[in-house]
Amino acid sequence: MVPPLFFEKSEYERIQKIRQKKVYFPHFRVSLVGRIDTWKGQDILLEIAKKCQEDGIQNIHFSFFGTSSSYDPKTVMFEKSLHNFAKENNLTNVSFHGYCEPETIFSETNLLIHASTEHEPFGRTIAEAALIGIPIIASRFSGAAPYFSSLPYVRLIENPRNIEEVFALIVKAKEDFSAGPRFFLEGKELWKYFQDGRIRMTEIWQNTILPQRSPDKS
Repeated sequence: MVPPLFFEKSEYERIQKIRQKKVYFPHFRVSLVGRIDTWKGQDILLEIAKKCQEDGIQNIHFSFFGTSSSYDPKTVMFEKSLHNFAKENNLTNVSFHGYCEPETIFSETNLLIHASTEHEPFGRTIAEAALIGIPIIASRFSGAAPYFSSLPYVRLIENPRNIEEVFALIVKAKEDFSAGPRFFLEGKELWKYFQDGRIRMTEIWQNTILPQRSPDKS
């Protein structure tokens, strides 16, 4: 599925169903979604979870959705090291969920974080979360985040390896968004965003992303 299809009516209806799902949690839930790998930022978020616990911040929970690749021993070992780190530091504010359907992930997320430390192509997760109206903190290395950074509930991380910067953004996001609506973009505003987005994303897809993926024919 290519990004312009995010803006079809069927996708809008699917997103509306996610938004209507009533899930309540006692904590502000921060989710990192994606394959577990050394440059995806899972280790960064674990360090922040450790800092929260040490600082006595008890109302933020960190959820990890995704697994390592069984074809890549390096990522398998990295995933084991993440679990060991959480266990050794008794991080009760952390949970690993493996692969889950988007409907489950987004209905259980108050804040989506993307902390990749290397450049990567346009990713579906950030686009979906932005369209649902979930607040996002995303690395500047994300291929998708710059296209949604103008939204008031999307913030960019300049240096994902800077624990203090990411920690401060998460704490500020909790202050800004926990008392607000469960999701942003309501009713006609959401539909208008879809209508405008279909045009905008088609242009981006055709003029920016596809040329980068196409082999050089010169």
